[in-house]
Amino acid sequence: MDFIKLKTFFYAHLLIFCITLAPSNGQSDLNTTSMDPQELEGLFTVMEAILDEPTWRSTHPFPCTDSPWPGIGCEGSVDNNIWHVTKLHIGMDYTEPCRKDATLSLAILKLQFLKSLFIYNCFHRSNVTIPSQLVRLFPSLEELVFRSNSALVGTIPAELSGLSKLRILSLSQNYLKGFIPPELGNLDKLKHLDFSYNKLSGSIPDNFSGLKSLSILDLSKNILQGSIPPSIGSLVLLEKMDLSYNNLSGRIPSELGKLQSLSFLALSQNRLTGPFPTTFQSLKNLQYLIVEGNPMKCTLPDFWGSLQELSELSLSSSGFYGIVPESLCALTSLSVLALDDNRLSGSIPWCMGELQHLFQLNLSWNLLSGEVNFSEKFTKTLGNKLELRGNKDLCVDKRLYQVFGAGKVRRCSEESLAFDQVHSKGSPGLNLPGEQGNYDRSFSGTSLVQTFQYVVWIGCIYLLHIHVT
Repeated sequence: MDFIKLKTFFYAHLLIFCITLAPSNGQSDLNTTSMDPQELEGLFTVMEAILDEPTWRSTHPFPCTDSPWPGIGCEGSVDNNIWHVTKLHIGMDYTEPCRKDATLSLAILKLQFLKSLFIYNCFHRSNVTIPSQLVRLFPSLEELVFRSNSALVGTIPAELSGLSKLRILSLSQNYLKGFIPPELGNLDKLKHLDFSYNKLSGSIPDNFSGLKSLSILDLSKNILQGSIPPSIGSLVLLEKMDLSYNNLSGRIPSELGKLQSLSFLALSQNRLTGPFPTTFQSLKNLQYLIVEGNPMKCTLPDFWGSLQELSELSLSSSGFYGIVPESLCALTSLSVLALDDNRLSGSIPWCMGELQHLFQLNLSWNLLSGEVNFSEKFTKTLGNKLELRGNKDLCVDKRLYQVFGAGKVRRCSEESLAFDQVHSKGSPGLNLPGEQGNYDRSFSGTSLVQTFQYVVWIGCIYLLHIHVT
């Protein structure tokens, strides 16, 4: 028993010792410390100007310690017993909603230790601009995100280029205008740049080549003009680039083929012209290529077999002509293929029906012809995701016609049977009454009226024959 007591005593004290040594997330030693009074008052002023919570000051008098708030993060020092706000995220699902007349108080400039500032869906009535003083007063800022604020107006301050530690700069879905400051090309630590869904104009700065760490570039849904700078090809860490829905023109630069890490490329709804650069066959990691709504006006390339990771290929409404290349069948990972609303001709490669991961295939509104040689299983699997309408010379056999349903694609046998019936009577150029091609040799499916019309037509031919002879 004495041994058991001694053992219990030992483990109890060992547990207390371990708890004492355990990491405390940096707050336990500073629970009795305070914030700088000016910084704390600045935080209160910012929150009262943005949040729909009049009692926030009294509810969270010690936001770094005793009365924390989920959108605030703090760091402190044991040496001087002072806490500093390093993270401020407002408008997220886990925080209180913003005021309807929310605005950005310049008191935010008192939070000089901020590393992450995120304001989402707050400014919609009172116009707000991005303070140019952020650079001078926020030397430690690593993440700056203003997103979905319809009243965030003005221009992007060139002074943001001085935020040398910035890793994320996202100003998406606001109402910013003007040019993209070329000085931003100096942010060599920037990984994520998103200016999408604004009213930015001018050209894409050529010196964006200085963004050596960039992995995401999204400039979509603006009114940018000019060509795509070839210098973007030097951003070798780039994984996603979306330049769609602008007014970009010219050819796609061959330098983009150097982007070996690229997995997503969207260039839709611009004024880009073809052809695709042959260097694209080097994009081994590309999974999404979306180039819709451009006046490409060229044939489709034949390098698709090199892009084995490609999952979605969307080239709709871009004036492509010529045949559908069989090399598309080598894309074994392909799940979406959209080539609709072009001028593609010839037959559909039968091997497309062998793509096991394909669940959406749109070849509608082209000039395709011949019989569709897909299996019944493939056709049923895609269902409504298989679009072939608008190709007047394309047809399917009776088996697939029942799968497609009436009106979506023509039966191959219809026209040929009507042709055979007319020409077997020695009267070329004459058509059966009613809609051509609705008869087969057994008259199966015809109505009594149609049968009567056919008998009358035969009688007319016979009388004409007697009269001539």
